[in-house]
Amino acid sequence: MLGLIALAILALTACNYRWIAVLSTFQFNRLEIVSVFPAHRGESGTYQRQCTPEDRDGAPVDALLFSVAMIGTEVGTATDPTEKDNDTSIRPGDLVKKGRDQRAVVEVGNTVTESLFQVDLECFEPYPDEDLKTTAQCQGLAGPRNATPQKIDYRSYYEGEYRPAASDREALSLAVLIDQSGSMKGFVEPETGLEAKDKSNAWDSQNFKDHASDSDGQRVSAVRSLFSLLNPGDRAGVFQYSEAVGLRPTIVCDDTYGATEAEKRRNCFGTNRTIITESRAFSKLVQSPGGRTPLWAAVKDIYEFMKTSSTSRVRHILVINDGPDTCHPDSPDFQPVLLKKTGSSYREYKQNDSCSDVSFEDFLAALEPDLKDGSGNWLDPERVPVHISFIQFQAQGYRERDARQQEIACRTGGHYLFLNSWDFSRTDQTQGDLLTALTLVVQRFRSVMAGAWILALDVADLANNRLWPGAQVAAGGSIKMIEGSVNPNAQQEMRVGYVDQTATGRNIPKWDTRLAFRVPCAAGDSCEWRSQVGSCENVGCRSGDRTCVTDWKADQTACQDGGSVCCFGQCRDPGPCKTLNALCNPVNVENGTPCTGGTCTDGVCQPAG
Repeated sequence: MLGLIALAILALTACNYRWIAVLSTFQFNRLEIVSVFPAHRGESGTYQRQCTPEDRDGAPVDALLFSVAMIGTEVGTATDPTEKDNDTSIRPGDLVKKGRDQRAVVEVGNTVTESLFQVDLECFEPYPDEDLKTTAQCQGLAGPRNATPQKIDYRSYYEGEYRPAASDREALSLAVLIDQSGSMKGFVEPETGLEAKDKSNAWDSQNFKDHASDSDGQRVSAVRSLFSLLNPGDRAGVFQYSEAVGLRPTIVCDDTYGATEAEKRRNCFGTNRTIITESRAFSKLVQSPGGRTPLWAAVKDIYEFMKTSSTSRVRHILVINDGPDTCHPDSPDFQPVLLKKTGSSYREYKQNDSCSDVSFEDFLAALEPDLKDGSGNWLDPERVPVHISFIQFQAQGYRERDARQQEIACRTGGHYLFLNSWDFSRTDQTQGDLLTALTLVVQRFRSVMAGAWILALDVADLANNRLWPGAQVAAGGSIKMIEGSVNPNAQQEMRVGYVDQTATGRNIPKWDTRLAFRVPCAAGDSCEWRSQVGSCENVGCRSGDRTCVTDWKADQTACQDGGSVCCFGQCRDPGPCKTLNALCNPVNVENGTPCTGGTCTDGVCQPAG
């Protein structure tokens, strides 16, 4: 049930009370910001996500919706492990008390108001952020400062309930889709980082780990951590996808549980965690990546599986990946030909056959009927049959946020979380920054699997189009709960740099924890805000996802220095009496061609006379 929901965790008056659940150790621990999406404020004062410019009959984007979680300590200490509730997010309906004798049930619109929260958006800044690795100074616009949200809701995925029993096997189900494409291990074209069809020919066989996004399988460890946080009754499974896996994802399950994919899905998707996380198939995930990424074929298959095979009242898909779809020919990241550098020469590596039969548009068409009711009215995202969330980190050749993943998360009531992992330390991946960050963001996803607190904030610069068309806009600042005395756990920062507050915490200096949202562009927009454009690149508004992107200028285009030409997206100088062929390799110009001080003969400038 949607509506204004309020929860006072700390002081509601001048007294600084700490809220504690009756007959448990449940008390406020921390505030977590999970995701943000653009929104429109309707005439009635309600807010709806705006996932594309065409959403909600063209209603303008004029606000932001922040999804946050308020985390407590453990809900209870049930002696029966099947009744242990591992979800420590604080929701309406929780029985709490403040002080020694005062008790209350958290109610919608009763015990908290918008004034208990403060949102400080000190900077809007477009990506790519050119000074991220240096000073990380704001080079954009200030947003609302120290603002009170216009509205607070709690949006539950459960209709008419907030906290089902931990042992309820029909309450919630989760499918984790784990990316097994070759970029995870570094099986990419080494100069550009673009994904290669297979492990032969196109990748650096000696130093492939240097090009890997997750060479030691930290995403696999993060999934194990997530599964340990599920409730006993939650049904779950892990699915892998890549070109090496095939056109359809497969469940991670040992062969002893079935001879076919259908049998394995029936037997391994459930509440027995050890069937998955302690299986040989799960352990092999670290070593088995290969090929390109059929992202939308995988998401469509698992969406249909969850929609038709799961009877749970709430159903989630979480996709953990390092980049966009690279398999379908309609994808802007599909590369039919790669050029591999060997020594000083390049050779062509053809991979023009696709590895997917589902485009992004195909998946959108399949999803469309589930986004509206029988009368054609838009459903609240929480009522979509299956909610899809994404955790995307960076690969060498795919550094930017995928607007298509953001759109699907927005449409289905999911969340989108991004890690700028290529800026992290890469010296110790076994205990490194990527594992720390992935573990934290899967915990945040866990905290909103039942629902989220939604803070709606009007943003004038969205309404008047002052922000950058086609940009991913970073929102820097903080969100905090106002209380009588300062509690650092009641505030979460959104900025570059992260320090874990625990005793064993890690410092990740260049982790950009700002949340980003897309501002769509239109055909003809200049995209001039995008300053990091090489001399062999064009920039413009891409029609498919309405973002400003760069692409390579035509080969042989003259560079600004006058002596080199564009090839493979870079300025290359073949030297005197040589030119570059279609494969970027130097070849001799015609004998007799004038050169400085003489003429060319067999590729060498011979002095006149």
